[in-house]
Amino acid sequence: MENAFPGSKILVVTLTNGESKRVEAQSDEETLKEAMGVLRNMFGPNIPNATDILVPRWWNNRFQRGSCSNYSIISNHQDVQNIKAPVGRIFFSGEHTSERFSGYVHGGYLAGE
Repeated sequence: MENAFPGSKILVVTLTNGESKRVEAQSDEETLKEAMGVLRNMFGPNIPNATDILVPRWWNNRFQRGSCSNYSIISNHQDVQNIKAPVGRIFFSGEHTSERFSGYVHGGYLAGE
């Protein structure tokens, strides 16, 4: 996120499959504690605590059920342009319309700017 929001100090972690289900089932507080433990193992005990955490729970969201987009291996730039092209006055945005970050939460966020 540093390139998208310089100085924001946002850390993005992507989990998939069983690990994402495991983390989604625990509280935000447990997840934050676990993440800080991993970061402290990597960077030492003196790093500051995170000020907030956002844990999307896609597996439990009835509209997503853990899904994300997946383009074919033979897809190209025009495919993405077609998917995000407006239909009349209806406009599309989301992770599936991001060429650089397709399949990721921040791809959806950046696509909606």
